[in-house]
Amino acid sequence: MAPAFVDYTTAEKELYEFDDLKIGVKGLVDAGVTHIPRFFIHPPECRANNSSTRQNNGYDGVEIPVIDLQGFNVNDDRRVKMVNAIRDACETWGFFQIVNHGVPLAIMEDMTESIRRFHEQPQEAKMEWYSRDFSRKVNYYSSGDIKGRAKPVPAEWRDTLSCRAADDQWDFDALPVLCRHEMKEYMKNMIDL
Repeated sequence: MAPAFVDYTTAEKELYEFDDLKIGVKGLVDAGVTHIPRFFIHPPECRANNSSTRQNNGYDGVEIPVIDLQGFNVNDDRRVKMVNAIRDACETWGFFQIVNHGVPLAIMEDMTESIRRFHEQPQEAKMEWYSRDFSRKVNYYSSGDIKGRAKPVPAEWRDTLSCRAADDQWDFDALPVLCRHEMKEYMKNMIDL
C-alpha cells in the first residue's frame, strides 16, 4: 500500500486553525478524535522503522550518560571529574541524566503529578493560559513552537505548560493555582541544585 500523500500547504493552514481553537492535543483526544489530523503526519522518509523492536539507531548497548553528583562538594578532584563528565556528555550527546542530586523523589513526583492535573483539567480551565506570547511568565500551548520553526508542519503531538523567570526572579503567584505549590517547591530545589 502506498503511503498517503499529505499536502503540507493545506496541512499548515489547518494547523494554524487548530492552534486558534486553543484546545491542544488533549482537547482533540477529549473530543473523541478518531483520525490523526494531517498536520501531525510525518512524511514516510522521516518516520522511524515501524518495527516493534526497540530503536537504537543501529547501536547496541547505547546508554544515556549518567552524572553522579554524590560528593560534589567533598573535594576539588571529584568536582573537576564531574564537570569534565558533564562537558563530555554535552559535547558528545547534548544531554545527560543526573543522579544523587539531592532533589527528593517526592518533590519530583509531586511536580509531575501537578502538571498531569493541569493537563487533565477541562479545556475551559486551561484556556486562560493558552498563548504563544512568550513574553508571558506562563504559557500553555500545543505542538511546540509552530511559528518559530522554518516548517511548522508536521506538528508535534504534545501540549506544553511553560513557565519562565525574569532575571532569575520567580513570580510564583503567576503560576496556575492547581500546580503552584508543587512548581514552587520543585523550582526551589532546582535553584539549590
